Amino acid sequence: MILDLYTLDRQTLKIKDYIRCAAWEINRDYLTAEQSTFDIGIVPIAITGDFVIAKEGEPGTGALVTSGGMMEGFRPLFVGVIDSFENRQISAGDLYTLINFEFPAVRLSGTDVADHLRKLLNKYLFGDPSKIVHINDVYISSSGSSSHTYQPDESPTATSLQGYFINAFNKYNVVWDYEFIYQDGDQLDIFSSIKKVDDFTTLLNLKSNTYYLVNWDIYYTPQGRDIENKLEIYMKDTAAHLSTWYMQMDGTLTQSFNDHVHCPTKTKVYVFDPPQQDPPTYLEIAQSELAVNMYTHEINVDMLKDNPLIGMEDIKIGRLCNIVHDGSLYKSVLTGYTLTADSSFISLKFGNVRSTLQSVLLGGK
Repeated sequence: MILDLYTLDRQTLKIKDYIRCAAWEINRDYLTAEQSTFDIGIVPIAITGDFVIAKEGEPGTGALVTSGGMMEGFRPLFVGVIDSFENRQISAGDLYTLINFEFPAVRLSGTDVADHLRKLLNKYLFGDPSKIVHINDVYISSSGSSSHTYQPDESPTATSLQGYFINAFNKYNVVWDYEFIYQDGDQLDIFSSIKKVDDFTTLLNLKSNTYYLVNWDIYYTPQGRDIENKLEIYMKDTAAHLSTWYMQMDGTLTQSFNDHVHCPTKTKVYVFDPPQQDPPTYLEIAQSELAVNMYTHEINVDMLKDNPLIGMEDIKIGRLCNIVHDGSLYKSVLTGYTLTADSSFISLKFGNVRSTLQSVLLGGK
């Protein structure tokens, strides 16, 4: 597949380059912020920090076609931020590499994690003129609000904003991602969303006994084994014990120890420091602190691009999935995928476990 590449000025979003690219790899992993590469064969006009947009090439020149000066919105294969140029190759990270800097994280709780993340973007990215980045206002796409908590050891604590977003993805399955691109003259507008993916009616369903899925690699830990599955909540200042919660082997929470809790348990302590407004319930704290362990596995599989099961429009980070492999059912979430120019397969990655040091460093509370 040949891609049409457009590089955009970081501040104005005006098109700097249009390039046809036949050698490329789109490598996305929301947990580890992988780099995608595009061999362009020329020295581009763009500089590091500019945007790159990749879309499937059109017949002929592949140039964008406008109608009345405005193009219908399209969802590209990739929107990223240029990180480097080497040997006439563009390396670019995902959209959220724009927030690979520190901010002062504080102890807080709230009722809508997606809105909270948007406010952080508006304050520390779009509201900071020194970041010189222009993107249309991020909108929230969600089937419902989600309570959230964050408890750094000290308040405030210097924290990677990118790592903070990854932590929110691990705990609440909330994703900041591009949605559509629109053209207005020589400018491309990027529309993105912060989305809590919790729609179980649109589950992907994958089975290992199909011709279109090959090269299965599964690392799976049963719920509650070798992970923190017991939560003790204590009051700050007095150290009074407030509540105890267990995560059962099916991923549900209970306050009663029973045979469905893996033993020996591993305990996590939460120090309750209620804010002035919207203090979380003990159940919400347990959901926040133990839910990060819901998908403690890594499942990799290659899927033929040309298949009747799943179209490219369905391959989105955060998509929930039921995976049946050798008779076992795994409830999981799509956390990454890889596309390459010379392969007829797309590599899919599910679950919140990674074996790399980087994934450990990007973890949060």
